[in-house]
Formats: sequence, C-alpha cells, structure tokens
Amino acid sequence: MGDYDLAIEYYKKSIELYEQTGSKSNIGRMYNNMGVAFKNQEKYEEALEYYEDALKIGRELNNETNIMSANTNVANVLNELKRFEEAQTYLLEAIEIGERNKSKKQLITAYSCLGTTYSRLGQVEKCLPLYEKMLQSAEDMNSDKFRMSAYHKFYEYYYQ
Repeated sequence: MGDYDLAIEYYKKSIELYEQTGSKSNIGRMYNNMGVAFKNQEKYEEALEYYEDALKIGRELNNETNIMSANTNVANVLNELKRFEEAQTYLLEAIEIGERNKSKKQLITAYSCLGTTYSRLGQVEKCLPLYEKMLQSAEDMNSDKFRMSAYHKFYEYYYQ
C-alpha cells in the first residue's frame, strides 16, 4: 500500500518475535523485506544493509534460494549506487546458484539485472546472451509476464 515506514515498523516487531523463537530463516526473510521497503523509498544504503544481513543469514543456513535472492537484491541496490563491478560479483554468484538449481524465475531476474549492470559498464555486447537466456527461461516456464520482461530487455539492447 506504499506505507513503507509502517511496514518497516512491523518487520522490526516481527524480527523481535522471531529472535525469541530462534527462527533465523524468518529473520532473514524480514531483513530482505525491510531491504525492499528501503529500496522502494530510494534509501539505498539502508536497503543494502538489510539485504546484506539477509545474505549473511542465508549463508549461515546454507539456503541457496535465499542466497541467490539476496545476491540479486544486493546487486540491484549496488547498480542504483553505481557500484557496477561489485554488483557483477554478486550476480555471477546468483546465476551460478540458479543454473545449478534450475531456478528459472530467479534466474530471469538475475540475468536481467546482470544485463543492466553490463549495460551501465558500457559492455553492451555481453547483454544479448543474457536476454536470450531470459527469454528461453520464460519459454520454459510458459510465462507471458517473463516473456514480456525479456522482450523489453531486447528492446533496450537494440535501442542502445
């Protein structure tokens, strides 16, 4: 509903409760959600802190799905902060995990973000293979939503 401050307040309360029960997985999820709320407010440094906390918990629990998601989220914020080389490192790890686990939906997001990173680094030639992988994953999932996303990336590529 766009009330990010209230959402953050409730996430903090949830974290307190999850700390009492020792539910690290849910604490990591709340950190990720707080990162989203801060990113949507364009408070990128705060978002980065919470995404990194979520990533740390994902690594502690060896939860590759959460690691992949947090890596992609960290990279998205790093792109906003124009820290493209750092973003690339996180995305390459996310893609490695996603390809190993065949996480098509998360791979589409990681491919898209890495394409944006390459584009901003002036390495546009590296984008096309990523967008082709996006489209193939969307086709494999039979997802019009993700096809649209891939076609939009093709548009951006050819526009450049």
